[in-house]
Amino acid sequence: MTLSADTQAPDGAVEQGMTIVARTQAQMVRRRFFRHRAALAGMIVFGLVLVLAFSSIGFAGIPGWWDQSYITTGALVNQGKPTLSLSPFSIGDHPFGQDDIGVDYFAKTMRGVQQSIIVAFLVGIVATLVGAIVGAVAGYYRGRVEAVLMRVTDVMITIPVLVIAAVLGRRFGDAGVVPLGIVLGLTIWPTMARLLRGEFLSLREKEFVEAARAVGTPARRIIFRHILPNTIGVIVVSGGLPASPP
Repeated sequence: MTLSADTQAPDGAVEQGMTIVARTQAQMVRRRFFRHRAALAGMIVFGLVLVLAFSSIGFAGIPGWWDQSYITTGALVNQGKPTLSLSPFSIGDHPFGQDDIGVDYFAKTMRGVQQSIIVAFLVGIVATLVGAIVGAVAGYYRGRVEAVLMRVTDVMITIPVLVIAAVLGRRFGDAGVVPLGIVLGLTIWPTMARLLRGEFLSLREKEFVEAARAVGTPARRIIFRHILPNTIGVIVVSGGLPASPP
């Protein structure tokens, strides 16, 4: 019999030959994730979309297997209507059809998916990093540090994200989506910061934190090695919804 670290062994378990295996938090998260069918299904679908989007039309100079371009015009085929047919099954030259000047809609769709994924990842990473640091520092130190950081957070909440996205898209459209993703991430981190601050206000009073302070552990180590790992659930959920309003 094997017991995980979060399971209490009954009295005499060791004497009876039972093996107790300690699992880290990461191992327990992976174990629970791979037992969740809906989560696995979502991961598989997202992986297929990711592979299709980046392999079809190519990326970063690497050519793809789709022979149409999202910027090249051409003659209209089937009056621009989709050539995809299910009975009998046939993809055709333009499965999603063409626009008025003959650009392939499938290639344009894959290009849009690429940009959306890149922006989503950049926004999530930047917002998570900034929000986690601000929330952790504010929740642990409290006092004037918390007051200053939370007032900055309140100011950032009032910034209209959609307006900034529209302005940046027009201003830096030729530079790609990377500047847009970074700037958006720098404007929507308050949600993460406020959630992490609440978690830190609760965890900083726990016994393990008091024990770490008692032995002289530096504050930086307590924040990032003792408290922050215990907020991984909040970070994952909030980081997966970077565009949610504060």
